[in-house]
Amino acid sequence: MSKDYTFLPNLIQEDLYYIESESTHTSTEKSPLIQTDNKETHTETAPEVMPGKAENTEAEGLRIDFKGENLKNILVLIEEPNGSYLKSEDEAFLEKVLKAVDINLIDIAIVNYSSLSEEQARKIEAVPHWLCLGFMEALPAPWATLATERYQTIQHDENKILWGHPLKSIAGDKDMKVRLWQQLKLLFNK
Repeated sequence: MSKDYTFLPNLIQEDLYYIESESTHTSTEKSPLIQTDNKETHTETAPEVMPGKAENTEAEGLRIDFKGENLKNILVLIEEPNGSYLKSEDEAFLEKVLKAVDINLIDIAIVNYSSLSEEQARKIEAVPHWLCLGFMEALPAPWATLATERYQTIQHDENKILWGHPLKSIAGDKDMKVRLWQQLKLLFNK
């Protein structure tokens, strides 16, 4: 499996050199930003200072749990008050939607917005992303003040936001599926 490093030019502005050595690289080493366990769930510590962001959430020790590895910097917000992440039928539907644009569940960060503390919810933008897909009843803070309709991609700072209905609603409605697909085609040049 190849690793996707296309996000690096946005994070690092100076020259970067990588030298792999078997004596210094072990399979148990972990990234300083991501702590993993044997599940698909990871804990993300916010990066030091993201471009366009005013606060250093890492200094505050803020951590946001998500499912996936966020390899393509896509944040998916859901609301599942009775579970940690998606129900199996919603996850299967999301997987089909993502496959249509050549993305896997491992490539994204699924965050259950209803499980966040108030402080985490205010700092949700700290999770690295270029696209936020919100499958929720209401557009969450910090984007709640943006004038937008569902299934309309908007630009906010350096990121794009696409807000739709909860996945269960979309899965059962042909019109919603078409509207979501039209926006995804534009975002992913399909």
